[in-house]
Amino acid sequence: WPVCHLSAGGGVLRWVRRGADLPESWALPEGANAGRFAVEFDTGSGFGAAVEVDVPQAEGPPGMVGARVAEIGADGRIGPWAEI
Repeated sequence: WPVCHLSAGGGVLRWVRRGADLPESWALPEGANAGRFAVEFDTGSGFGAAVEVDVPQAEGPPGMVGARVAEIGADGRIGPWAEI
């Protein structure tokens, strides 16, 4: 499940967590949501390296023109990116 409701204002990026706490497959239930997120910022030359945060917000760098966020699962896999 991608994070949702991304917003940016005052240099701060915020979003709403949407973890897959319920299994999508009865055969392989997913682990509990870890509440960790990967965040990448674009300052005009493409997205930079991801930073990891454990709250649904991050301070953007000066000159930010775009950002994307993905939830990190309990197994360390990065989920789908949501962009603003």
